[in-house]
Amino acid sequence: MGAGTGDTTPDLAGIIAKNGSTLKTGKDFEGKRIAVNTRNGVIWLFAREWVRATGGDPEKVTYLEVPFPQMSDALRGDRVDGAFVVEPFLSSAMTTENMQLVGWPYYTVHKRLPIGMYAATKTYIQQNPVVIEKFVRAYNKGVDWANANKSSDEWVKIVSAYTKLPPEKIKALSLPPYEKTVDPAGVEVMVGLMRKNAMIEGAFDAKGILYRTSTTVVR
Repeated sequence: MGAGTGDTTPDLAGIIAKNGSTLKTGKDFEGKRIAVNTRNGVIWLFAREWVRATGGDPEKVTYLEVPFPQMSDALRGDRVDGAFVVEPFLSSAMTTENMQLVGWPYYTVHKRLPIGMYAATKTYIQQNPVVIEKFVRAYNKGVDWANANKSSDEWVKIVSAYTKLPPEKIKALSLPPYEKTVDPAGVEVMVGLMRKNAMIEGAFDAKGILYRTSTTVVR
């Protein structure tokens, strides 16, 4: 449960460039710079895999750390040639900052992968099983409501209240459905991508880190 990549486009994150840029593929970005929010994170990982999947060598691309809100500024100032940006900064860049879409790394690399999950220590889970059950049950109720009411006036009002974003920008967001469970096979894929990019070494029991409430819907 948590955030995951979608299975269609537009997606919740994409690589953008200045309007008029001729950079279209990973091959084009060899010798160039792509902004990522942090090195050795999920954005960095998928930027590298997108470069590889679209014909380039990720080792020939420079990945510069730039906070998401400043990525468009970095593009305008020619500090970077492309930026892997997430919502709500993605839709803002496309609609009001004269940026163009280059590619959808999540969609291109692998659809429907877990990229941000809730975590707890094994000790805490063993000592607080009732708390875990209640938290997951409440979370699942929220998922059901959010998926059923996405883009409704009430949904927009709630999101606007805590993000401080104008309602019209919230309505323009591209967001995949929220998930209640984690697919163990998807975790294995992520582990494989991490190993390919030297983020982990040796054996890793991906299924072993998943508590039962993350793989079976709690009602």
